[in-house]
Amino acid sequence: MPNILVLGDVHGEWAYLASLLLYLRPDICIVAGDFGWWPGWGDLPHEAMPREVLERTELHFADGNHENHRELLAAAPRGCFEAVEIAPRIIYHPRGSIWELPDGRRIFFAGGAKSVDWRWRHERTMWFREELLLRHHLPESLPRADIVISHTVSTALTRTWTRRPT
Repeated sequence: MPNILVLGDVHGEWAYLASLLLYLRPDICIVAGDFGWWPGWGDLPHEAMPREVLERTELHFADGNHENHRELLAAAPRGCFEAVEIAPRIIYHPRGSIWELPDGRRIFFAGGAKSVDWRWRHERTMWFREELLLRHHLPESLPRADIVISHTVSTALTRTWTRRPT
């Protein structure tokens, strides 16, 4: 069984994340939003982190409210419920995707969140309307899951999940 670290709000602090991963040595790291995927605004994790970090630890993430949603939507348009390897050993899990762990447990990813500071950010560069998690971003019928990774609690998700998932 792999050693898994779950955390959130990395915000592109790759040196800090690398030091944490080198110290804890997980096989898998799952970031529950605000990973910091900002192509063109600075280094990306596979460019900034020591090679041995990504050789040891596979990075998985759900989107948060502080991501470049335009880039993530290009990699996995809405309705794509499959994980996407956007760089070597860096896997983006779009909203509504399921990932099965080696022991059979299923993780449901529901990224997104509302930025409380959206009024002070520039739309389409530092703030994206697409950051909000809305019910129609998820599969019509929510799949069975043992673990939910989300950056926010959506009323659309919680209202739906009060019924038994299929």
